[in-house]
Amino acid sequence: HAGRFFDQFLHALMLINAYASTNMSQSPQEILRWAKDIPDQSFQETITSKPLQDWSRTDPQAVIEFASTLRPGEMKNTARRGAVFEWAQRDAAAATEYVKSLPENDAREAAATGLIWQIGGKDAPAALALANLLPEGNERTHTLRRIGESWESKDPKTAAEYFLQNPSADDNAALSGVLYRWSEKDPQGVLAWATALPDG
Repeated sequence: HAGRFFDQFLHALMLINAYASTNMSQSPQEILRWAKDIPDQSFQETITSKPLQDWSRTDPQAVIEFASTLRPGEMKNTARRGAVFEWAQRDAAAATEYVKSLPENDAREAAATGLIWQIGGKDAPAALALANLLPEGNERTHTLRRIGESWESKDPKTAAEYFLQNPSADDNAALSGVLYRWSEKDPQGVLAWATALPDG
């Protein structure tokens, strides 16, 4: 096992060095097709992160198709998440329809996360509506916090009121983040807002 891992490691270094060279003698597709069968997922993620990003920027739909050939795991989720993120930058409506068409599984969760990350900074209410596609858990909590960060920078009062009115555990975590960042910039504004809240 150790010998096989060492061989894989050396081969990976050769591929990465070739890919990073000015000649770009290795395409991202070549590296990814080789790396998709690596059994160690952390090693696989290290090798594939940059090629996935580059390919997603040039042809996100091809990356989505490639992701469908991968075994379940972080590489598959990362590929789909990054591809939908880039696709939504070009055509948010088409990317949204794609995400909504997926069955409820890890693929939809990864794709929805990429979509939400892209549109969250531009349209927080739309991103929050899409967050309903995510099951409760760490991914949804992290995503809501990201939306809250972006929304707070533009309209902290509206962001705080939204999360206050949606008292799930994930929304409470996002509310805490919004209030913390708002209080750093405008403590008097937070105090005035909190004082005006009805009892209970």
